[in-house]
Amino acid sequence: MKKGIKKLLCLMLVVAMASTVFTACSSGSKGPRVELKPMTEDVITLTYAFWEDKAIVDLIMEDWNALYPNITINAVEYTPSTFNENLKALFAANDAPDVFGIVGSIDFAIENGMLLDMTGLWELDPDAKDGKILKGINDFEIGYFGTDCKWATPIKFYPHTALINKYMVENTANKEMPDTDWTWDEYEEFVESFQGMKDDRGYNLYGMNAADGTSPITWYPIAADGNCIGEFGWTESEDAEGGCFDMENWAYGVTLYYDWIEEGVIALQDEETRNNLWEGSYPQDIGLVAVRNEAWNGFVRYFDNDEQPMLNNNAIFVPYIMPHVETVAKEDYTYIGILDMGGINSTQIEYGREAYEVLKFFAWGAEGWKAKLKYYPDMTADETYSVMGAKTADNFPICLDDEVWEAFTDIYANWKGDPYGRGDYFKDFFAKVKAARWTCLGSPQIPGFGTWLEEFYWGEEFVPGYYGIETAVAAGAADPYAYYEQLEKRGNELNQEKIDEINAMLK
Repeated sequence: MKKGIKKLLCLMLVVAMASTVFTACSSGSKGPRVELKPMTEDVITLTYAFWEDKAIVDLIMEDWNALYPNITINAVEYTPSTFNENLKALFAANDAPDVFGIVGSIDFAIENGMLLDMTGLWELDPDAKDGKILKGINDFEIGYFGTDCKWATPIKFYPHTALINKYMVENTANKEMPDTDWTWDEYEEFVESFQGMKDDRGYNLYGMNAADGTSPITWYPIAADGNCIGEFGWTESEDAEGGCFDMENWAYGVTLYYDWIEEGVIALQDEETRNNLWEGSYPQDIGLVAVRNEAWNGFVRYFDNDEQPMLNNNAIFVPYIMPHVETVAKEDYTYIGILDMGGINSTQIEYGREAYEVLKFFAWGAEGWKAKLKYYPDMTADETYSVMGAKTADNFPICLDDEVWEAFTDIYANWKGDPYGRGDYFKDFFAKVKAARWTCLGSPQIPGFGTWLEEFYWGEEFVPGYYGIETAVAAGAADPYAYYEQLEKRGNELNQEKIDEINAMLK
């Protein structure tokens, strides 16, 4: 977006938040009146709404109370599937939490004026500076939503990873594990090398499959272009300050993915495939898939979970970081993962500083992470799982504190000595994650992305007779290279349409 348009969007958000009194994000002043001042000595209560973390939140509450005995936290947990709807209902009833997360798309939070501008807090916080916080958050202005103002910040981080079934590769297929510093060409060659192979039960072996949002469709545009800073080719641009879509590399990723499906490289998870396997299992769960593209929370919930049968079925996966195309300079490498966002209630002006500290302590800050890591090892040993079946230590630190990362790595690499021989892979992966520059999926980063996906990318009007471009490609009815320019044009146009809506509001 152009600079003036970004400022106009900030002004629209201030208009939407008419009950608040902070300074507009305009040319005269940047940021709200809520600033990084000393914490209040008033006796207050703040409500914090979150998902999945009740066990650890309850434990570190004691640490919070020791720091701020005058600030009581009313901690409220909802499930991820209902979180946003609960949040909307609470705002509608004027009973919204002071601090909260956002699941997926941020469009509804922006449009309904839910978020306090935290620019004056974030940009003055020494713990939020480069070198203290995950690389990419400040570089790509994640949480600014294409404006000059910081409205939200990542609170949970699940890096994408190429999980490789070490047992299957070395024992079933009698192959060598790839170099952990692999390239994209090596990734493709490795995945394709399992065609035509079977295990001793007579089941086909497969090169890969992927969880939602982790296939080459999402990965390749970032792997192939050092200027790509988001999903589907969302790219830095001199002409559009917030970014714009450049989707030619997306076309390659889509072509590769559906070619692999047709060639039998990818293990499908449909009912027909599962009915032909042992007890209707998913192929990756019983040792038939070499590479499983996954977000870290998926690994912890399913492939490192003693309540699941995968480890006993020779589905022993180790994490590799996403590869890049060799022509991309290493200093330009960007990686993608899930970055769930959190923010402060737009009406919480009086104690906005304190609400910021709640978000920081319970979500991303080093002090809160050190408190969590006092409890995580015992919780992991006791097999304490969250409401979604994940081990408590399932999301990665967002701070870069060395003590935090060393303790977090030890949970995976050294706990019980890891009988599966994964320790060195964990150490290598964690070190790479900490050093890397990260971006997130489109919905939390790009205003309008969710609308574009729903109404256009997956809509039935773009390729008549098919629900979405990928469905048409899968059926052989569309060539991605013939359609990508239309997709990027419409994606970029949606930004302008939102600007027109802003102008109409201001009039």
